[in-house]
Amino acid sequence: MVIIISLINKTLNKFLSLYLILRYLYFVYVRRKLKLLEEFDKKKLSFNKISQQDALEKNLNFRSQLFNLKKFGTSLNNFSGNRISILLNQLPSFDYIKRDEIKTLIIGPRTEGDIYQALLSGIKKENLFAIDLFTYSPFITLGDMHNIPFKDNTFDLILSGWTLTYSEDNKKAIDEIIRVSKNNCLVGIGYTFKDHHFHQDRIINSEKLFSLFGDSSKDVHFKYHPNDQVIDNIKSKRSIYMIKVKK
Repeated sequence: MVIIISLINKTLNKFLSLYLILRYLYFVYVRRKLKLLEEFDKKKLSFNKISQQDALEKNLNFRSQLFNLKKFGTSLNNFSGNRISILLNQLPSFDYIKRDEIKTLIIGPRTEGDIYQALLSGIKKENLFAIDLFTYSPFITLGDMHNIPFKDNTFDLILSGWTLTYSEDNKKAIDEIIRVSKNNCLVGIGYTFKDHHFHQDRIINSEKLFSLFGDSSKDVHFKYHPNDQVIDNIKSKRSIYMIKVKK
């Protein structure tokens, strides 16, 4: 039974990804809605030594993959919202959070996959906002995480899924998250740590991240960083955090 349920969920997720790909094609090629943020500090973007691309160029690669049948599985994953689900799956543990009431910000969703996973988790559409350096979707506002285009004390929940990797100024990005957070805002952060990845000032362990929050970190509800412990032959390069902001 468990196997059957798992197969059904995977199939439904693939159909959702396919639907979101069709939405992307409609908004980009029919409605001509693709826009890039023009005025932002490009020096704060990391540069990938492997692909020789900056963060914006790297995150736009998914467009060409859509027309490569050999990478169709990758395209489905790009629109699945699977990574943000890792953060969203933590929310049921916090029974004080009413998902149908909280005002939520997603930073760097890239596609609508993250948006729809948030909606499926119970977050209301009218309370859901997202920013990225490019957009084609009515759900995503043009904006830079180093200069978030919202007022102080706006959000109850902020999800930054694998965006700090692309920043050369993590302190500024965290300061902006704190600024737009309400007191007791829950901040979910996903981070990929790779030696060959983007920037030099990497978040090499949890202590490094907590130092960026300073006194604004009230409680750490969940933390995992592979460098926090000595494990032989560890392959994980993913770190996950759920932090409550104090203001």
